[in-house]
Amino acid sequence: MTARSHREAGFTLVEVLMAGAVLAAIAGLMLPVVRIASQAEERSREMAEMRNAHVRLEQVMRELVWQAQAAPVGMESGRFSGEAGHVQFLTRPNGHESLYQASISVE
Repeated sequence: MTARSHREAGFTLVEVLMAGAVLAAIAGLMLPVVRIASQAEERSREMAEMRNAHVRLEQVMRELVWQAQAAPVGMESGRFSGEAGHVQFLTRPNGHESLYQASISVE
C-alpha cells in the first residue's frame, strides 16, 4: 500500500464536520414539524375524550328519560315539569328501588 492510497481511504475532519452541520440543520428544521404533529395529536385525543364523554352523558340521559315515572299520588308535580332549557322528572334507574328526581339543564 502506498502513502497516497492510504491517505485517500477515509474522510477528512472538514468532511465529517460538514456532514454533522448538515445533519444538525436538518434536525433543527424538523423540530417545529414534530412539535406541530404532537400538538395535533393532543388536540385529537382531547376531542376523542370529549366525544366519549358526550356519548356517555347522552346514554345516561336517555336511560333516565326512558325510565321516567309518573308522580305518586299526593305529589304536586306530574311526569315532567320545567321550562325552556330546563326539565325535571322522576325516574327509577335500573337496579334502584327508589324514585329519583332528575334535573337536566341546557345552556
